[in-house]
Amino acid sequence: GSSRTSPARSPAQPSARARGAGAEEAVGELLGKADDVRATSAAADLPHASPSRVALAEAAAASGLVHRTPKMSAATPLANCPPPRPQRLHSGDLAVEMFPGAGCSILTPVGRLSAMSTPVSRQVSFDGNDEPPSKGTPGLTPVRRRASSDLSWYEDTIAALASRPWGPQVKSKPDSSMRHVVTLSDGSSLARVCCIIPGVCLFGMVAIQVVIAFISKEMFLCTTGVLTSYVFCWTTNLAIFSAIGAWRMRRDAKRDWHAEVIALQDKIQDKHMTEIFHIVILPNYKEDEEMMEETLANIGQSPLAKSSIYVVLGMEEREGDEGRQKAARLVSKATNMFAGIFAAFHPAGRLGEIAGKSSNTQWAFQKAVRQWSDRLAHRDPARVFVSVGDADTLWNPQYFDALAHEGMTRSSEDLAWMMWQPPMLLFRNLFAVPGLTRLSGFGTLLFELASLTNQTLGPAFVFSSYSMTLALANHRLVNGWDTDVIAEDHHMFCKCYFAALWEAVEQSTKDSGKASDERVVPKVRVAPIYLPAEGFLVESSEGYWTSCVARFQQARRHMQGVAELSYAIMQYWRLMRAARGKATIPFRTHISVLSIIWKMSMIHIINNVQATSLVIAMALAAIGIFSKISTDGLISMVFALVEQGVAGVGATGYSAYELAKWGLFATFGPAPPVGFISAVSIYVVVRDVIVGRYSRLPESSNVHQEDALLKEDALLKGATQEEAGQRKEGDTNLTAWQSLKLGLHMQFDMFVLAEPTIVAYGLVPAVMACWSLMMRGGGGFE
Repeated sequence: GSSRTSPARSPAQPSARARGAGAEEAVGELLGKADDVRATSAAADLPHASPSRVALAEAAAASGLVHRTPKMSAATPLANCPPPRPQRLHSGDLAVEMFPGAGCSILTPVGRLSAMSTPVSRQVSFDGNDEPPSKGTPGLTPVRRRASSDLSWYEDTIAALASRPWGPQVKSKPDSSMRHVVTLSDGSSLARVCCIIPGVCLFGMVAIQVVIAFISKEMFLCTTGVLTSYVFCWTTNLAIFSAIGAWRMRRDAKRDWHAEVIALQDKIQDKHMTEIFHIVILPNYKEDEEMMEETLANIGQSPLAKSSIYVVLGMEEREGDEGRQKAARLVSKATNMFAGIFAAFHPAGRLGEIAGKSSNTQWAFQKAVRQWSDRLAHRDPARVFVSVGDADTLWNPQYFDALAHEGMTRSSEDLAWMMWQPPMLLFRNLFAVPGLTRLSGFGTLLFELASLTNQTLGPAFVFSSYSMTLALANHRLVNGWDTDVIAEDHHMFCKCYFAALWEAVEQSTKDSGKASDERVVPKVRVAPIYLPAEGFLVESSEGYWTSCVARFQQARRHMQGVAELSYAIMQYWRLMRAARGKATIPFRTHISVLSIIWKMSMIHIINNVQATSLVIAMALAAIGIFSKISTDGLISMVFALVEQGVAGVGATGYSAYELAKWGLFATFGPAPPVGFISAVSIYVVVRDVIVGRYSRLPESSNVHQEDALLKEDALLKGATQEEAGQRKEGDTNLTAWQSLKLGLHMQFDMFVLAEPTIVAYGLVPAVMACWSLMMRGGGGFE
């Protein structure tokens, strides 16, 4: 994990080309010359191939412990090699570590977590700051720990590896799954083209609309009407199914999930199905310590906390000593809450990584698997849940019980390809933020809740805080989170989704070269758990304008998700090429993949093109109004506004056909009934959060009920006393007047601030993200 690089020099050559019994001497001689030998529990822990690693790989290749890849030569100077992208492949009971800088791969023993799923690496740590694997870890003989400068203990381990019967049993060809590694930063022509596609679509469609507006206002009104009608259908779907989702949240919040889990444990005979293990990863960087304490305390309210929940604080080394001290304090305070907790420090400046949530999560995930490898060794990884959340996420106290319920009622085969998503409610400081920011929180609720409820038009994506099984996260074609991306949630979904298709194509090729229409089908599914998780909207203590700027910066990060559109296109293209002549991709699989691409296009392109068209239409209307004022006077204009509205006045002088188009535009804008249904759905959810409906635990639950007003007070931070109602403990009902004020307040936000919010936090960040992706590509994307 060190970011220190060694000076480039020619790799040392082994003095003996021994095989089998002579492997120990060859490797030992090279180890004596090496100044820094390191290895970690996963390939991503190798930021570069140092000369000592190259030398070790050379000796291992000579001894038959490794297989040299055909396209690389160890004699090639490191400076002339492409940037190394170490990969780890699993095959049976072996793991193959790829060292691109040396052009070879080293065998490592692994232990299966269970008979049915993907193994987890069992490797010795070579880092003086880390602990070796626990005693009894499958696949490695425990070794005595010594100083990192003393390498004799490693020589003993190499000797043990050389003596194992599987030592030289490496295939003559690299594992075919290596071809399935898809990344936008690989520098290929295909990656470059895929990075250009979103920008070409967005800028091209906007340019066409602008040109049409100058050439023919009638044609512009037609295209704007079509776009707005299309968006109208989309928003209708969001409005209807978000209302259904709001009802389901009320329904599931009343269930006593813990009591159901206990009943299942008593009923199920197979105890392996009831042994649930939760790993919770909280990546963070310079987050408020008090807020993180509240997050940990909230997780600790779960009835499973002390028996089944293991927490990893994903810290960043960039925080320095202050970050380490903060992590130590948090771990010390929360130690008695959970079955296990520790902090993992992600080093800065690692080769090929983009600093962010994805790289931090991957580092924490690898450390967690190593830290608790002895406890995971004999568990079914399809019933080990890995949950990722933001530092401010307040999961429902019953969320982990609901996950355990899923693990006990589904088969291992189903669980191995599933992800779970709670509705995200960014309402903890709803009335303390500017109206534009608040409205963006409403939009997030509509989109995420409707997407979870209705997956007919396209699968839901995981967002912000989500869960999956260890079997999926550690699948050989997934191998955790990619470290060269920003939008880790959508990217992880796409990566897992295509991993299932790649596996089916690969298996079909191995079996018969032909696949039936029933084999290459999507397996990954995002299942909703209607127990909402709450989070903060972006807010600055420096005032209104600074809060708006901070929200804009967050919107820019969110819009980096446009890269996932390019990623999905690249995956789809390579999958079709790999399957051509070898496997049959059925029509329904094409439709499913295209629905993902369509949904991403809707978010990042079509909505923004329609928003641009509305801005242009408003500009044309404003020109018509000023023209009316200059010719007929202000009084006549006022009467015209009363009689015809803004659209009618702006369209004065146009033909009846154009007036009809303006009517279409006005009808399918932010108007009833869609606006009404959306407003009601949002109002119901916000009111339920305020009164604490989602945070109440069933009376039969044996969990200690914390102060019911804790989240409510955080939500109403910054609200007036009248809005807060000065409620006493236990009195969480709103009066009729307070309910009316809340509804009117939200209606005002939606109908007045909707278009400015879309432009400020949607259109502008999307344009910047598409331009950056076009100009810099996947590798330099900012």
